[in-house]
Amino acid sequence: MPKSARFLRHGASRMLVMSVRHYQLVHYLQRLMASFVDKLFTKKSFEASHVLADNVDDLKDKHILMPDGTRYAETIFYEAISLSMGKV
Repeated sequence: MPKSARFLRHGASRMLVMSVRHYQLVHYLQRLMASFVDKLFTKKSFEASHVLADNVDDLKDKHILMPDGTRYAETIFYEAISLSMGKV
């Protein structure tokens, strides 16, 4: 077999292996993201009193709660107030 044909065959098989690995990685990442979203966004997570993170800085009474606002400006304001009050 000529050298160029071997090179093409090797290149084609390498591309096939790379595409299979790419598919496997993408499939894994999709499953991981779906699992994360399913666990994060439950019916309870849309309640105002829902705790996003508890025991922040290893303090039992320090929690991060869901913000009331849904707009970007309201969220930024919520973060500023939380930081100034020491909630975050």
